[in-house]
Amino acid sequence: MTTQNDSRQRADAAQRTLSASLHGGAKVHADCQLILPPSDPTADPWGHMCDGLAAGTARTSSILKMDVNETALFATSLKYVIKEFATTYYTPTPVRGWGIPVDSSFPAGAHTIAQRRIQQYGRMRRVSPQGEDLSRVDLDAVETTWPVAEYGDYASWTLSELEAAALGNFPLSTQQLMVLSSTAEQQFDQMAATGDAAVGIFGMLNDANIDLVPAAVGTWTGATADEVYTDVVTGLEHQRGVTQGRFVPNLVVCPQNRWPFLNLRRDNTDTNVRQMLEADYPGLRFVDWTRSNLADAAGTGPRLLFVHTSVECGRLVETLPFSPLAPQQEGFTFKVYARAKFGGFMGTHPKGYAHMDGI
Repeated sequence: MTTQNDSRQRADAAQRTLSASLHGGAKVHADCQLILPPSDPTADPWGHMCDGLAAGTARTSSILKMDVNETALFATSLKYVIKEFATTYYTPTPVRGWGIPVDSSFPAGAHTIAQRRIQQYGRMRRVSPQGEDLSRVDLDAVETTWPVAEYGDYASWTLSELEAAALGNFPLSTQQLMVLSSTAEQQFDQMAATGDAAVGIFGMLNDANIDLVPAAVGTWTGATADEVYTDVVTGLEHQRGVTQGRFVPNLVVCPQNRWPFLNLRRDNTDTNVRQMLEADYPGLRFVDWTRSNLADAAGTGPRLLFVHTSVECGRLVETLPFSPLAPQQEGFTFKVYARAKFGGFMGTHPKGYAHMDGI
């Protein structure tokens, strides 16, 4: 007859077996004693989450305590889910690939980020015969702060779903895990574009410190290739002028609904607008962004964004990248919470960016 102590030992062995198999190669003694310690929550957050979910299921389920070997099926299933999720379903937003710096170097606990800048005034002047009209020079220290906000969501499974996955040897639904990371990337994309005005965070498309350049022609619907070319050049040359040639744009972010106009071809040639601009401005790149479609000052029309992708001009702040926490049991449900902290756009030299509406 099985004693209460025997049942407890089986439960403990089940938990260790689940945790071990999640590491794919962790060795276990013949009596199911785990050699390797649980995953480190900082170095391997997903492994730590797996360990917690496996341990909680083995501890709670009266079904899985009956047979240690059967519990390994659940571990294998969960390992498959996490691996599949990490390699297939976690798709970073395109913004991360544009070359705009994403800064995660700030402490995760920071609520605001401050930057101090020293600006000098005055210049030397030619000395007159009287020698009394020299100019005065001075320094002005300016501190700018940017807030940071925390965002989170969670995915959950019932104990019944976990037991079915273990005993039936089929993977859990990956849809929830996909959505869990997808919402984090969508939030990052939104913070990069327009921030979160409720907490004073702004993005690249609505930062008031970025110059708004009037279009030379405007209204691209019905425009010729040369007219579209003229508007883009107007924005590029504006930044060259205001930065004295220091921060000429190397990236143009085009509204998705205006992208076809960059493919217009000049009369009697095979050259389109983008090709002309790339030839005249070596190194210039073009990308399209749906969030720019209704990003103008009125919020009803497209906004063109010119960018010099230098960390000296600006960066996107992510003090805490998307991070899942250890599972938490609430009744017969296991929840996996995830969190991230974003600060939107930190424009340290906003003249390195420019907007253009009315296209």
